Amino acid sequence: MNMYTSTSDAPVSARTTQDVLNELLVGHAAHLYAVDAVLCDMTQPQPVQGREAILAYLSVFYGGAFRNVSVKPVTMMVNGSTAILEFSFLGTHSGPQLGMPATGRDVHLHLIAVYRIEEGLIRETRLYYDSAELPRQLNPDS
Repeated sequence: MNMYTSTSDAPVSARTTQDVLNELLVGHAAHLYAVDAVLCDMTQPQPVQGREAILAYLSVFYGGAFRNVSVKPVTMMVNGSTAILEFSFLGTHSGPQLGMPATGRDVHLHLIAVYRIEEGLIRETRLYYDSAELPRQLNPDS
């Protein structure tokens, strides 16, 4: 299967874990998250709960504080209902982030996401990354 093949026309319950992961790579589509999904950003004290809250959280990175965004998969592993994605996030800082106005700087972050996918929907995401890397790239003189 091509990693970027969209399966959005398939019935939700027929989507495999790999299908959902492939579709996620072409865009953070609302229809991929369960209404009661949970995102645990391991650098934050509280999880983000619910589809709408998750989409608002992700929109800061995908079109909010950054433009020219691309996600480059490095490694993908799928085992049953669990998917692990190591990826690079690239974008240009174009809006407020971390209390800092837009800098116009390009950023390159390395992340790992662990997804629990059931019945064709993302039920849980655990996101791991170096939380100090973004501030270092946005303000390299500090």
